[in-house]
Amino acid sequence: MKQELQNVSRREFLKRSAVVGAGAVAAAGMLSACSTEQNEDVKVASTGSDINWDHEVDIVIVGYGGAGVTAAISAQQAGASFLVLEKDTEARGGNTGCTGGWTIGKDVESGFNYFKSLCRGVTPDEVLRAHVEAFHKFPDFARSIGIEPDYKKYNFVYPSVPGATEFGDGTKDSKASFRCAKPGENTNTTWQRFADAARDMGISVEDGNVLVATPATRLIQDPNTKEVIGVTAMTGVQFDIPSYTWSGGTEINIKANRAVILCCGGYENSPEIRDNFGAHPHGAYVTFYGTPFNQGDGIRMASDVGAKLWHMNKKEVHALANVPATQATGIGIVVDAYEAKGHDDAPATKSSSFFINRFGKRFQNESFYHGHTDRTQAWDRFVHVHGKDDAGIEFADEVGPEFADYINLPFYWIFDQAMFDAGPLISDHEENYRFALQHGLFTAIDNQEWVDNGWVMKADTIEELAAQIVAKDYWGQMVGVDAQALAETLAKFNEYAAAGEDPEFGRPAETMQPLAGPFYAMELCECQTNTDGGPERNEFCQTMNHYGEPIPRLYNCGECGSIWGAMYNGGGNIPETYSTGIMAVEHAMTLEPLS
Repeated sequence: MKQELQNVSRREFLKRSAVVGAGAVAAAGMLSACSTEQNEDVKVASTGSDINWDHEVDIVIVGYGGAGVTAAISAQQAGASFLVLEKDTEARGGNTGCTGGWTIGKDVESGFNYFKSLCRGVTPDEVLRAHVEAFHKFPDFARSIGIEPDYKKYNFVYPSVPGATEFGDGTKDSKASFRCAKPGENTNTTWQRFADAARDMGISVEDGNVLVATPATRLIQDPNTKEVIGVTAMTGVQFDIPSYTWSGGTEINIKANRAVILCCGGYENSPEIRDNFGAHPHGAYVTFYGTPFNQGDGIRMASDVGAKLWHMNKKEVHALANVPATQATGIGIVVDAYEAKGHDDAPATKSSSFFINRFGKRFQNESFYHGHTDRTQAWDRFVHVHGKDDAGIEFADEVGPEFADYINLPFYWIFDQAMFDAGPLISDHEENYRFALQHGLFTAIDNQEWVDNGWVMKADTIEELAAQIVAKDYWGQMVGVDAQALAETLAKFNEYAAAGEDPEFGRPAETMQPLAGPFYAMELCECQTNTDGGPERNEFCQTMNHYGEPIPRLYNCGECGSIWGAMYNGGGNIPETYSTGIMAVEHAMTLEPLS
């Protein structure tokens, strides 16, 4: 039976002229043919006007993270009816439910100049400027719903690029960075604070305008005008964990008289899209520590109606994760595998640990910067040695004259009993802002439990430890770890640590501590924060087609087609996510509603 959500009085808006392309293609690119396993048996709505609508509203919002909550609040403030479709089984904010800091610059011009350097020409000036202007308007929006921004210090990732020196002086007084978390609490309370404000306005699961366990499956497009007029979704689905595939549910069609706004994040937990577009070694196991429900749904749906994709290779290396624990949980289980841990006999800045590859050898300075960065890491290195006289002969001892593979994958963290006893191997369990810990999907804090579960290997001697490491190459062939090579690596590391110098990789002496048995090994993988690629957008957050035209009545926000396509400074995704929800609604309200 058709259910209509009651319209409340609309606020009058000045009509702005908007270019709406009538020539959007109906389907484009490889992704339009992609389907996730859980969607294969889903009956999708046909295009056109003969639709049995289950709901009819002004605006359909897909996703209830940072962009989704601000879009819903903005729609409510504008007097528009709306419905939020959230794939997660609970309303908990997507990736912005895990963290949240705004880095925007001391004013619009300084923010624009620095961010333009970071974007390196892949985001048009008018699009970037509109976003930065929205970032600087956001504090007033927050205050309008009772949230006072807390200005703070910030850190540059790229202080040498043009515009960085004018961005701010690094202190809270420059107001170049702020947070909106609950006073005195961690940043993981950011999204909840906005959701609480929304609930006070009548926006919540309980109010019936936020539907959880309701993944959108397809956009509904008028075949003549190419306007996106609604969404097909499945409501009441059941999720399998840790695969996060879904089944069951009831199909519904929701008509959008003004617009559909995609706020459903990136593609980080879609192996299919990630393996084709992710900027990491092909076939390498990588993971993310944010919401597991970001599976590229917005990318697939937008591609089906002709959207052009951009920034799909955007990569940030922010953490390392335990491979078997992550595979068991389905979300990145982050560990402190840098120089951060210590023990009673050494300052906390020292580490009795190092990394090895499958050949039992160190391959980098383990004390590298692990903030948001776009640089290629040592484990990304591909080696092709062809013949004894090839330039790759430096690897002859490890691989012989014929070899083609990523030489440092897989890789392992080797540490000793002192490191094991120093504290939990899992990272930031007290701050608790990563998705698995925050939502109780992973509760193993005690290190011994990791050994008991097989997530960490233990042996009395380094040779016995090597025998336990069953490394595989890309093709799944067992290659093991050479015990003698690992023993030699250990002896060298201990010699370097005692001498206070690392002649091989230049690791700082204060981060090195000799290892003493028993010994431990943990397989590591790259653990990222989120992806930024998706549908291209313009300065109004309208979704663009391949001909430089907006797809009528379709918008994408936040990580779903982010502006960050080259380099990225930490704290840039958050202002974009929350601001773009507002930008999209403001523009959608200038459109005449469908008849």
